[in-house]
Amino acid sequence: TQLVPQDNIGLSISMKEVLVGERRVIEIRDGIIPAAVKEGGKADSFYVAAVYDALKREVDKQKYIAQFNKNAPFTGRVNVVADKRIPYRTLMEVLYTAGQAELGEYKFMVMKNE
Repeated sequence: TQLVPQDNIGLSISMKEVLVGERRVIEIRDGIIPAAVKEGGKADSFYVAAVYDALKREVDKQKYIAQFNKNAPFTGRVNVVADKRIPYRTLMEVLYTAGQAELGEYKFMVMKNE
């Protein structure tokens, strides 16, 4: 069987939740990540363990595929879709956490209103 690569890992941030792919990873309130889900339960922490765990699973999957399919190298890229109302701090917390999961290249997606 052929191991087929996925596109870049998808990361969505809305005013209510953070999704990795199509899966909800954490619930957030009014665009703010609760301290309870951050490292040490500290509001000033940038590291969000549940987001890391979900992203790391996707990274590991992509690296595994890359071992067997040279046409699908691991790139460390993540597609970020974020609500324009998301606070800068929340975006930075999620991007910092993505960086910890070996995702250092971001592609921001803009959604136009219809």
